[in-house]
Amino acid sequence: MSDKLVSICIPTYNGGQFIRETLESIKALTYDNIEVIVTDDCSADDTLDICREYDFVKIFINEERQGLVGNWNMAVSKSSGYYIKVIGQDDLLAPNSISKQVEALEQNPSASISIGDALVINQDSEVLLTRSLYKKDCLINGETFARKSLWSRNIFCEPANALYTRSAAQKAGPYSKDFVYVPDWDYGIELCLQGDLCYIAEPIMSFRISSNSETSNLYKKKRKIMLLDTERMFSKYKSRLKLSIFREIYFKSAIRILMHVRQIIIKFKK
Repeated sequence: MSDKLVSICIPTYNGGQFIRETLESIKALTYDNIEVIVTDDCSADDTLDICREYDFVKIFINEERQGLVGNWNMAVSKSSGYYIKVIGQDDLLAPNSISKQVEALEQNPSASISIGDALVINQDSEVLLTRSLYKKDCLINGETFARKSLWSRNIFCEPANALYTRSAAQKAGPYSKDFVYVPDWDYGIELCLQGDLCYIAEPIMSFRISSNSETSNLYKKKRKIMLLDTERMFSKYKSRLKLSIFREIYFKSAIRILMHVRQIIIKFKK
């Protein structure tokens, strides 16, 4: 097993309700060589007080609000690991997730990113559904997976699902502030353009749907902006990935349908 340093980056903002559960999931990881970076974006609750209870957490406080993407980039900039993972302040990691993902990336030097199955949970940490793409572990050509993601939805799942190499991140650059709603999806594609993708066919993380998450608030207040954001991302890669007009039409139609479905999930399955 590799002992290369893994940076787990947690950009926080008023995350006191769930941050302890997130940190406890990190504490239970089977992989030993990790650093935990918290960059707090001017929280007004007890987020920092809770983080200070854990001696393995390195805390950085933004002097002024950076916003969602700005705080992601701030967290990554403070990290020093060979591998990087950005995790939401209310998401959970499976105990063997880092070990599995590091092993997959070490065994496949052509890969730049690893993802896996994901659980969707509610505010009470109850599992609502499992997102799974493949039935067994596999290595997939990066460009092929990027094209696959531009059929209808973000199959990279959420930021906490991905573990990626620092070398790939340096080539991809920072998370793009051009996108409010899909910066993680956009970044997943950029990473896939740097190498292959390793898939782990078991749950890597749990993504929480909660009424006070930034993602949920975006869904409720800015759906039209999110739709334009997603379509603009498709246009960014249309030429680079040689995407057809048929795929563009299908993608835009499917995104509209899926956004309505997710709005219903957020409303009725909190």
